[in-house]
Amino acid sequence: MSWLSAFTGQRRVSDRYALPKPTWQQKVQHYAPIFRWLPNYSVQRDLKFDIVAGITVAMMLIPQEVSLSTIMHVPAHHGLYTAATAPLVYAIFGSSTVLSVASGSEVSLLVGTTLEDIEDQDERVATGIMIAFLSGCILLLVRILNLSQIADFFSRPVMGGFISAGGLLIMLSQVSNALGIKFKSQDYPPATVYQIFNHIGDTNLNAFAVAAISIVYLITVKMIKRRFFPSPVLMQLFESDTPQIKEQGKPEEEERFIPSNAGHGFSLTDQQYTAYQAQHTPQEERESQADAGKNG
Repeated sequence: MSWLSAFTGQRRVSDRYALPKPTWQQKVQHYAPIFRWLPNYSVQRDLKFDIVAGITVAMMLIPQEVSLSTIMHVPAHHGLYTAATAPLVYAIFGSSTVLSVASGSEVSLLVGTTLEDIEDQDERVATGIMIAFLSGCILLLVRILNLSQIADFFSRPVMGGFISAGGLLIMLSQVSNALGIKFKSQDYPPATVYQIFNHIGDTNLNAFAVAAISIVYLITVKMIKRRFFPSPVLMQLFESDTPQIKEQGKPEEEERFIPSNAGHGFSLTDQQYTAYQAQHTPQEERESQADAGKNG
């Protein structure tokens, strides 16, 4: 078999072209990015921004989770448990600085459809916990098998239809609460619409007034934001000049500076971050940089 070894050895890819195997520290940082950015965390530089971010997320997340617990037909305090647990877990195993980690309305609607027929509240809560556990096991299996790539084959119309249908079903499920009427849950949306019109004479005016004022308030705030505070303006308000961190242990000719957000698990690649900077650089500054490059 010496000839076979010689034949395969001649055609074996050289070791110098092979990718280096990741160390155990790199593997830990890959699956738990908190160990990548936490050593570079500066309390003096970063804590004030994290406090503002935490307060902002809490103001949005707490009312959202309480309302979603109503959709799932479980007590409101279970929504608070979810609001506290998900961000803490994602802080360890996630690295995106722009992703909102919370329960989804579509998932809450599906779970609520399963739980609404259970009369006993304790059994309803236990069933919801079991559904959450099994869902987590399935998602963990999907991550291990790297099945998330299947989502790339879903077209935009399919995803748009799914989101629109979920929003429509959620609106229908909350009309009875907005009007203050009660009727037996229906399996099909047309039957729900029929029951709404059949019981519309029993509308609670107080509940309807609260719902109407809330809707008008949300629409008004959205219009004000779109008119006076568009997204680029808000980004400029909260954007600050990030200090630059000098890498230690580098020779003078090889030393380089990295932005401070690089230590926070920044979700963009170098090319994406460069494109982002180019988009947010004033036109005059870009022209001056281009002229300087030509003259150089």
